[in-house]
Amino acid sequence: MNNRIAWRKMEKKGGAVYGHPAFTYYRACPICNNIDSRPVWGLKQFQFFIDNASLSKQIDINVHQCNDCYALYMNPNYTQLGFEHLFSLASCSYGSFDFDFRVNEEIEWLKQRDLLKPNIHVLDVGCYKGDFLNYLPGYTRCTGVDIDKTAIDMAQSRYGSSRMNFICADFESFQLTDFPDLITMFHVLEHLPNPLNVLTKLRELADKNTQLVIEVPIIENGFTNDINGFFSVQHMTHFSRNSLRNITQIAGWRIEEMFEQKDYNGCRVVCKPDIQNCDITRNINEISLCYQYLSHWYQNIVNIENVLKGHLDNNQWVIWGAGLHTEFIFQVSSFFLGAGNEREYIIIDNDKGKQGKSWRSINIYSPDALRGIELDKVKFLISSYGSQTSIEDYLLQEGVPQENIVKLYEQLRVY
Repeated sequence: MNNRIAWRKMEKKGGAVYGHPAFTYYRACPICNNIDSRPVWGLKQFQFFIDNASLSKQIDINVHQCNDCYALYMNPNYTQLGFEHLFSLASCSYGSFDFDFRVNEEIEWLKQRDLLKPNIHVLDVGCYKGDFLNYLPGYTRCTGVDIDKTAIDMAQSRYGSSRMNFICADFESFQLTDFPDLITMFHVLEHLPNPLNVLTKLRELADKNTQLVIEVPIIENGFTNDINGFFSVQHMTHFSRNSLRNITQIAGWRIEEMFEQKDYNGCRVVCKPDIQNCDITRNINEISLCYQYLSHWYQNIVNIENVLKGHLDNNQWVIWGAGLHTEFIFQVSSFFLGAGNEREYIIIDNDKGKQGKSWRSINIYSPDALRGIELDKVKFLISSYGSQTSIEDYLLQEGVPQENIVKLYEQLRVY
């Protein structure tokens, strides 16, 4: 073995008192503002990425269901300080997808509905680095808004022009000099602490002809086999068809079309301005829907256990993936329990921000570390959903025997 590789046993504690009070706050229902709710799912001392001995990156995660409108949401929620600290290394942990394919699909979908007319003003909320707007036809005028200053600076540097402008601002308070004709929010709303306030703000910025396109994942289509499933710790609101209808209605938007993607969990709606209507729809069947999802999720854990139990005799393991999926394995599986406490581990990850650090005391290395390992003597656990196939291909190319590679999923569904 290469002396530079330091194998470590698992340590469950994070090195500092967890659950910093400045990182979370309790909130009312983000849909109907009711304060009466009940917990339906949770994880204790959930760690976000790397160890931090001075300021813990662990908090308790809980999903609540509103006792009035039955919406599902994270409670307590992240404060801005908590979000910045906990997700500081999240850049390579949001899954894997074909950006070009997805953006081209979105644009073609908009064109089919005649939503990209010449000379229209398009506002993209949550534009990040501006790549989506850059793909739009050259006959559009574009404004992108995001709270991430680094991303906005990059967008302005890459794409800023008389046709394309970028604003760094909070989604609840930014201003425009003219009305947008089309507003887009693709997989943004579920990440926001106050989605109703944002939709209400967009209604204020719109005129009578403005159209709003929103896409979010919904629980009805969230029955994936990924153990890092629909109740993502990255999402502050876990929408259903009904809660999406309710929140748009309360904010003063009327859904004209609802379209659900077939190859991933995306519920896309086209909305037009309307009067605010707080007479929401209460569907008590959403309670049983929540438990149906949880039953499915627990069965996924059983499936993972059935995969793992045939491989737990090895004393040294290489885990590929220092993201949230590995924390889910720690939280819900038996992999690190029992004899797992005595095994030795290292972690491989492509994210340079994680390399040289540790997760629950286990050292994180770049893929170059494979050169210092006797590949036929250790087991490799692929701890990733979206990248499982590409990681397996890489390991095989590097000479890892197929029987030494442990894959947790027989089939994958693109998010």
